[in-house]
Amino acid sequence: LDKKPGEWIITSPRGGGGGLEVIMPLHRGEVTRFDLDEVAPNNPVYLHWNSSVEGLASTKALEPLLERYPDIPGIRRDEDGVPTGSLTGVANQTSKYEFWPPLPPERLGPYYKLEMEEMAAQGITTISTRLHPSHLAGYSWLHARGELPTRMAYTSEAVSRNNNVDAMFSRLVGIQGGSGEHMWGAGGDMLWLVGMAATFSIDSVPGVAGSCVSKPYPREALDFPMWRFQIYGPYGLCRLADPDYKDADGLRAAAKYGFRSTAMHSGGDKGIDQYLDIIEEMSEQYPDITERRWAIDHCRFLNEQHVQRAEKLGIMFSCGPKYVYAGRKGDIGAYAILY
Repeated sequence: LDKKPGEWIITSPRGGGGGLEVIMPLHRGEVTRFDLDEVAPNNPVYLHWNSSVEGLASTKALEPLLERYPDIPGIRRDEDGVPTGSLTGVANQTSKYEFWPPLPPERLGPYYKLEMEEMAAQGITTISTRLHPSHLAGYSWLHARGELPTRMAYTSEAVSRNNNVDAMFSRLVGIQGGSGEHMWGAGGDMLWLVGMAATFSIDSVPGVAGSCVSKPYPREALDFPMWRFQIYGPYGLCRLADPDYKDADGLRAAAKYGFRSTAMHSGGDKGIDQYLDIIEEMSEQYPDITERRWAIDHCRFLNEQHVQRAEKLGIMFSCGPKYVYAGRKGDIGAYAILY
């Protein structure tokens, strides 16, 4: 790599066989920040994997985070309490937002334009998705130049996995809110805000046995080789109950300050139950939640009870066709092994 001393090196490791031979040593903590220090002693290095929610930072990449937030959740430590460089949850997201060098919007914008042109060629006139702050900068750059090929409605991830979500939400009151027929979002005809991702995922993905499920993952599932490792335990990664993520705090803050929360990944049945539990709790204190049209994504594993509870709370499910494929390698097919 042609990097000068002090420049960040950020990459996502890949490998054959689902990347098992690369990812598993990172998950098990067999590689630490000290290994990265030997390879690149003069540069902050950050490896990120599993949808970029797990990371390993070298000492130079970890130091600014620890200096600003010495007790931030999500910093893994060895038996002596020394940080290993492995980050997850709030620590991983904070490092990314506050310390990684941002990509200039003029570099991102042209790529986004090509993607949107492909969608426009298919007859799609409006897109709705969630955006990191740097992503939004790229689309805003296009918008300012009058070059957006399609309309973009977005949910902002600016407050997700923050060390102090109440402080962030309280300062954004008015940028998006309202309920029923009187909801509003900042923006114009081509680019506008439709919600805040108080948390951008309820759990992890089924391919790594990360979706939060009520029955244990079977280790012998041949179509899902990562399941045998039980990376997050037999029931997956239930982020709404995990203190390293503080995602439940994000949902509660969104309810408190009048926001619509949407564009959140969901996987397992237990994760959806935990999400609905929180919304039911908050709707007693803030009854207008039922009119804000909160939404979660994917429709991976839903049951009749989920549907009935969601209907009472005014919650929508954003469904993708690939998640309702019933084959063995599809999500519903995968869960058929469990249920």
